[in-house]
Amino acid sequence: MRCLRSAVDESETALSRDALDPRTADAARIKIEGRDDASKKETTDQFADLRAIWVRPWPDNGAADQLAYTRACRIADPADIIEAAKIWVAAADAPRFLPPLARWLDDHGWLKVPPVRKQSTYRRGKADLATMMLQAGGVLQ
Repeated sequence: MRCLRSAVDESETALSRDALDPRTADAARIKIEGRDDASKKETTDQFADLRAIWVRPWPDNGAADQLAYTRACRIADPADIIEAAKIWVAAADAPRFLPPLARWLDDHGWLKVPPVRKQSTYRRGKADLATMMLQAGGVLQ
């Protein structure tokens, strides 16, 4: 039992000495925990603003969204991310067509132009025969 405990203690010590991979959740958590309280509160408030903007009809994974937001804030200014989110939400036909927030953040969606709405496929460029006849008869202009 003592050998097992000493082996675990040695491995924990070795792990704590090694640098964390910056892509892991622990590294993001440690980076946030290392900030002062005002900076943490500001980041949390900005994330809450982003979540209020990016409303979808079904619940998303809040932890994954928070982690993706933390990674995105390392690359871009949070204000830029929030402004781009407003543009994407305004461009969407309905909230159900928005991608999951974590995926949008991980794919650097704030740098991309939102997709355009598809044009109506009604009649597909075909002539409306009734309108043509009414125009020929002088009923319509």
